[in-house]
Amino acid sequence: VRSAEVECEVCLVFDGTEVCRMGRGPSETEATAAAQQSTCGGNTSGMAETLACLNRTPNRATCSAP
Repeated sequence: VRSAEVECEVCLVFDGTEVCRMGRGPSETEATAAAQQSTCGGNTSGMAETLACLNRTPNRATCSAP
C-alpha cells in the first residue's frame, strides 16, 4: 500500500523575479524540501549559491494532500 503524498509549491525571488516550483514527498517537510531543491537547482550556479539558496526561507510555501 502506497502512502498518500503531499504536494507543495515553493516560491523564491531571484534577481527580482519570483520563481515557483512544485515538489512531492511523504510529508510536508520532505515535499517542501523537494520543491525548494527544484527551485534552487535551476536558478543558481555553483555549490555556494545552491547551498545559500537551500537555506533561504521561501517567500511562499503552500502544501496540499490528496
